[in-house]
Amino acid sequence: MDSPSKNILNEIASSLFPELKREISAIQDEIRSAENRIQRIPPSLLSSGTQEALDNCRSSLASANAYSVNALKSVHQQYPH
Repeated sequence: MDSPSKNILNEIASSLFPELKREISAIQDEIRSAENRIQRIPPSLLSSGTQEALDNCRSSLASANAYSVNALKSVHQQYPH
């Protein structure tokens, strides 16, 4: 039989998962939103230096998105539901 304190800790851990998932998902949404805003800028309006900087920004956002996916996977492993 589990101790009362272990049951309480399990309940706390269970309640954390949805909140952590929601926050990381919100981060992913913001990253995708930033990527979409950059893509809406017509390249014909930009100098080559500005275009290159925005390309680098998009690349960084893609990396940030990949890291956020890894974070979400880690949360799933840490708090199995």
